[in-house]
Amino acid sequence: SVADSLRWFSKGIWIADRVGGVSAEKLSILYSNRALAETKLSKWTDVITSCDMALKLNPDNFKAQYRKAAAFFEAGRLAEAASDVDQLLEGLSGTTNSIRKKEAEELRAKI
Repeated sequence: SVADSLRWFSKGIWIADRVGGVSAEKLSILYSNRALAETKLSKWTDVITSCDMALKLNPDNFKAQYRKAAAFFEAGRLAEAASDVDQLLEGLSGTTNSIRKKEAEELRAKI
């Protein structure tokens, strides 16, 4: 279940913090994946918090950037959603990854 996934991602983060030796990139992925589970449960504040942690560890984590902007949108925090998605699109300018750019552009159009 999604709740179980959320619990396991949280446990993985807790263990990684205690044991150490986990790269910032991998820990960022754990936070971003936890944010996905929180998204499925409509826990928008938690999504934003998890994404903030992921981005602190890896500012280039596209999924965390996108999920954070989407969570702001879903929470009705439209100015923050617009700001985040605009930053995301700016970072994607000149990119060859058209799928990511399209996702960000679609979110921007909804805002």
